[in-house]
Amino acid sequence: MEKMNSLSHLGAHRSRVGDRVKAVKAIAAFAKRKLNPGGILFFELNEFHAEASAAAVKAQGFANVELRKDLNGKLRMLRARRL
Repeated sequence: MEKMNSLSHLGAHRSRVGDRVKAVKAIAAFAKRKLNPGGILFFELNEFHAEASAAAVKAQGFANVELRKDLNGKLRMLRARRL
């Protein structure tokens, strides 16, 4: 029974990660429609989803995608330029 509970917890965690990345994709798609070429998109991120979020923004066609660290050294900021 304990193993079942830990597996369902893992599935719920994966779902939350997927939901957060879906939200980033939606915001990047909106920004792609609304930003002028050369416009800059900034995000504050959950440190555990920074890499997946950067990949999602790149997939939307943004360039110069950068992850930056906060004062505690955690990847918490994303900067990207619309082509």
